[in-house]
Amino acid sequence: MKIKVKQLVLFLSLVYLVLFGATYSINAAVQYQKCYKEDNCTVGEFLYDDSYVPIATASCVLTSRFPDSSIFLNSVDMDSASDGWYSYSFTATGSAGLYRSQICCTAGTDYLCLDKTFEVEASSSALTKQDVADAVWDESRSAHTQLGSFGEALQNIVPSTSDIASAVWGYSGRTLNNFGSLPSDVWNYSTKTLSSFGSLVSSIWSNNERTLTSSGVDTSLLAKKTDVDDLKKEVAYSQSLLEKTVNKPVIKNFLEEEQNVDLESKLNQSQLLLTELLADSYSVDSKLGMLDLKWKEFDEKKLTLVLKEINKSNSSISDSTKKIKELWNLALADSLNSQVESLRSRTAVIESDLKVEGKSKIVKEDLLSLGESLNSFIETLGTASDKDGKETLYGKINEVKTLANTFDLYLSDVDKLLINWRKIELSEMQKKTDVIASDLAKINKLPRSMIVISSRPEDSLSKKLKNRLLSIKGTIEANKKLLAKITDKPFSSSWLEEGSVVFKTLLTNPSTRISQSVPLKYYLPAETKKEDIIEVDDGLEVNYDVEKRQLYVEGEFTLAPSESKVVSVRVQDIWSISEEIIESLRQQAEELVKPLEKTSYFGQGVTIKSNINVSLDKILNNQKSAMTPENKIKNYFEAQIELKGIKDQIKNLQDLVTQSGSFSSMTGFVGGAQAVSVWGLIIVMVAGFVFLVIYMKILRGSGSTGSKPVFKAVDSIGREQMIKFAVIFFILGSTISFLASFVVLKVLSIRQPSVNYVSVKTEQLQRLDEAKIVSPIPNETVLGTETKPKQENKYVIVTDLSGSYLRIRKTPNGEVIGKAYSGEKYPILKEKDGWTQIELQDSTGWVSSEFVLQRQ
Repeated sequence: MKIKVKQLVLFLSLVYLVLFGATYSINAAVQYQKCYKEDNCTVGEFLYDDSYVPIATASCVLTSRFPDSSIFLNSVDMDSASDGWYSYSFTATGSAGLYRSQICCTAGTDYLCLDKTFEVEASSSALTKQDVADAVWDESRSAHTQLGSFGEALQNIVPSTSDIASAVWGYSGRTLNNFGSLPSDVWNYSTKTLSSFGSLVSSIWSNNERTLTSSGVDTSLLAKKTDVDDLKKEVAYSQSLLEKTVNKPVIKNFLEEEQNVDLESKLNQSQLLLTELLADSYSVDSKLGMLDLKWKEFDEKKLTLVLKEINKSNSSISDSTKKIKELWNLALADSLNSQVESLRSRTAVIESDLKVEGKSKIVKEDLLSLGESLNSFIETLGTASDKDGKETLYGKINEVKTLANTFDLYLSDVDKLLINWRKIELSEMQKKTDVIASDLAKINKLPRSMIVISSRPEDSLSKKLKNRLLSIKGTIEANKKLLAKITDKPFSSSWLEEGSVVFKTLLTNPSTRISQSVPLKYYLPAETKKEDIIEVDDGLEVNYDVEKRQLYVEGEFTLAPSESKVVSVRVQDIWSISEEIIESLRQQAEELVKPLEKTSYFGQGVTIKSNINVSLDKILNNQKSAMTPENKIKNYFEAQIELKGIKDQIKNLQDLVTQSGSFSSMTGFVGGAQAVSVWGLIIVMVAGFVFLVIYMKILRGSGSTGSKPVFKAVDSIGREQMIKFAVIFFILGSTISFLASFVVLKVLSIRQPSVNYVSVKTEQLQRLDEAKIVSPIPNETVLGTETKPKQENKYVIVTDLSGSYLRIRKTPNGEVIGKAYSGEKYPILKEKDGWTQIELQDSTGWVSSEFVLQRQ
């Protein structure tokens, strides 16, 4: 029974500790702002946007309740500052206790509330530690009169001058012989004294030739306040010039090619340097240990050799620490650099003492002191096994390495979400995004305490989530850049988001003393047009450079000391090729292959068409697989190369259509226009021969009155009859040749398909996705039948555009639906206000009358 009672008591004790101990730990973890009753109290918070720029235009209110839940402050407006600080000051007049409070801010379409609960305590009249300390240490020495007390003993501990002198000169390790004869000259001087300066001070200031304003002694001018003020002005002016020269304003934007430091290679380089440092340090330590063990055995020559080796190792250590200092902006790196310089100077002093005094006790003591300094250096350096957070250089580097690996893991998670964007449901995507954002906030190293991610109201949930992921990815990249940042180098980072492309520029004034004016100018991509620009920040202007044929952004900003500013230009996403254009190219290839059927060119045409389809499918797949704006822009420029190849292959198809039209016509095998001439000659020769036979038969019939031979009748033809025969033969042959040539030309014009090919007119800043390619319009014919030519109405011909194209629009100044090359002919429907309506294959379009010629 006793055992059970003991067990019950033990169980109840454990329950009590768990419950009350947990409650205490929870309560102890919550720390609220403390305000004292009847004292002034200020509650505030900072507010930043997604670019880490302070928001100074938000509307923030503070709401607070008394401990009894009644209203203390009801949505009172808070004061704002230019650095994003929102605050409200009040006098705590209520009862003591916990005041539940919150700050709610509205910035554009964003709304944010934060817990700002504070605690009011009764004002305490108890003495603080500072009050006690001041009361004790500020008392005069004579105030401590209690004999034997700590204060009385402490005030009488100050030694006299004789005590100090005896302690100094009685020290066994003192030495003055390294200063040559200076000590003996000083102490042997007959009027030396340690208690007064005699007339030294009065002799200086009473001298009539004293001066502080010139290098000579020929005047007795004393430095005046005006001289000092003028000197201050000159110094301030010189400092301003130096600041403007050394700390010029920094302009960074992601269009510029800036040299990024690879964090991984920087860490690897640091690991090698730390390994060399540790090895050299242990080498010096072993040599000092050897000198201590073999001090009696080594003579001065061996000691000198070992000291030279130590000095050589110290030089190597110094080089490594300087490289570490250049790589990392760490206080420990500066400390190590100072320590190694001290080691080098002390080693040089020991070498000097060894030469002067030889193997003496002083040199031995200096070597021991050098070993202690080296041990301190090694402790600051640490070892490769040091964990994160340990106050050693190894510990700091390992901390950065661990942090970089963590950032890489988060970056990999973000990339996986972007790659599988279409496979994951939005609800699940949002949960995973929230987890990554929450974890990233815990290790974020950017100098901002709060990040507000803004979004546009018209954006869909899908676009908001993707832009949030892209923002998280940009934040991770910015953290990695910050970790890899070289000392005293400006820092900038940028990223792109969907829906539009934002060109962000970071302006930084590194001077901590003066304000500076920063001029800004950079060029937008050549394919950007002015109507593509959606939004420009205040202070920026967009202009056009006639020589470069590019738009550029410029502006000038005045930055306060240590101020940074982010400006941006939002541009419409033009780095994509619409599916309509791709399908139009595919349809054009289909239409061009049709006339090649049942010809020897059909196989070649099918091969070219297949290559075109493969290239078009590649463009579509690359555009669909691009999950980030950066990939989309990269794929766009790759697609430009593919489109150039497609254009060349369509030109090859056009050539095949032309060749097949000549070959398949009735006389095509002879070859185009030459066939007309050849067939004309053949017809003339045949007609002449037939006419000659008929004419001779007529002559023979008219002259056969008897049995005379035919050749005698021919011989009897006179000169007049021969001339008549030649004239009739020439007239009849020419007529038949002309008629035959006319018939052949008509047959060729009917049989050969005429194709309207599409082209482009070059304008300033032309863009591919502004126009769709019109499919070729063959004149359909049926083999084996005659096709009557259509009656030609009034038509227009595109003028010479020097290799460019003319846009075909749906309406005047409306949407672009196609293109027309120079020399193309189109039926005209009507004209209106400088525009001409033309007939296409299955629709109509409008072109500018300025670039066409009318024909009847």
